[in-house]
Amino acid sequence: MKTVEATFRIVTPMFIGGADQTPKDGIRPPSVKGALRFWWRALNWGAFRKKAKDDAKALTALHKEEGRLFGSAADGKGGGGQGQFLMTVRHKSITPIQPTIPRFSGKAYLAGMGLGRRTALPAGKEFSISLRCRPGTDPKIIQSMEEMVRIFGLIGGLGSRSRRGFGSVVRLIKEGKNWRFPTVTEIEADCAWLKTKFSCNGTSPFSALDTNSFFYRSNTDFGGPDAALEKVGELMNRYRTSGTAVIKNKDGIVLRTASAGNRIVGGNEVEEKELLFYSTDHHNVHKIASTEVLKLPYNVPPQRSIFGLPHPYRFSSLNGKKVSFDYIPGREKGRRASPLFVHISAFTDSTNQTQYRPLLLLLQADFLPQNTRLSVSVGTNSVGTVLSPTDYTPIKTFLSTHFTAVLP
Repeated sequence: MKTVEATFRIVTPMFIGGADQTPKDGIRPPSVKGALRFWWRALNWGAFRKKAKDDAKALTALHKEEGRLFGSAADGKGGGGQGQFLMTVRHKSITPIQPTIPRFSGKAYLAGMGLGRRTALPAGKEFSISLRCRPGTDPKIIQSMEEMVRIFGLIGGLGSRSRRGFGSVVRLIKEGKNWRFPTVTEIEADCAWLKTKFSCNGTSPFSALDTNSFFYRSNTDFGGPDAALEKVGELMNRYRTSGTAVIKNKDGIVLRTASAGNRIVGGNEVEEKELLFYSTDHHNVHKIASTEVLKLPYNVPPQRSIFGLPHPYRFSSLNGKKVSFDYIPGREKGRRASPLFVHISAFTDSTNQTQYRPLLLLLQADFLPQNTRLSVSVGTNSVGTVLSPTDYTPIKTFLSTHFTAVLP
């Protein structure tokens, strides 16, 4: 009976929990299984799409195979049942902590709203998973299981804001009776392997590896995970500014940037060249907020909304008035998770020192179903709808400006 096993170390604080949003139960199998399902789909979409005439037939075949591997609920027609493996998750007792996330920091920007008040599983703790296959499991299925575990250990994570670098994990290597970080050579070999998986042509209907994907790494490595996470947060905050955090003269000429703690994250003076002013976004939405009317030329989605939904604004110049762009697939507001994945990897360098390297993956799938419209609200009042964003240029420019390409 074949068993796929792996041990991971938490690299950055993991905000994981059950219904009460606390990590008191530790790392539970459903959380890990959900992450593995996601990466299995992302890895295998290309193979199913190549065999099918269109996306719909490929999705049907993919869903069927996913149910066979992971198990699915009974459908009343003889379908459903147990999957091809039983999962166990093991770890020693882990005491949750309250991570330090300073205000106006890069980490605070990545954390978003709410995480600063939650407890998390601390970095440095380890957990192991075991996937025990059923007798007679097809070797090709076992290989796909090994690959989903491999990609999870390279760029995966668990918990809230895992797409923003929190809850990053790294797969450890067993050496004798001990476990160690992978070497830089082993990490780069995993990245080279992952590059071979971006083979499906065209735009995927969901987050999957295809030829439109982008894979980047940081230009420098860091001595600690906090420093790596902070740097990514600084760069993203500066890049996405609307331009309101810079000091200008009466003619609109930039004199200097605001000091640290004044909306722009980083050093005391941030160079203007590091900022990309989304002034059009700010101007359009400010007009919507001030008039509470949605009309030309302001009835367009903000460029930055491609980073994920909902996309909120708050204007101190209008007594704190709020505007939000929301995806509403049914009667309730929904979310569109960011297509940009931030991961903090860990490895040992040639001098056996532990280093931390941000990896960034853009899965450039259909952002939302074609012709989907976003609801626009000012405070609690709906003022209309706009088409959902489709242009990934803001994210691609962010990657190419600040990071080194692994793919393409």
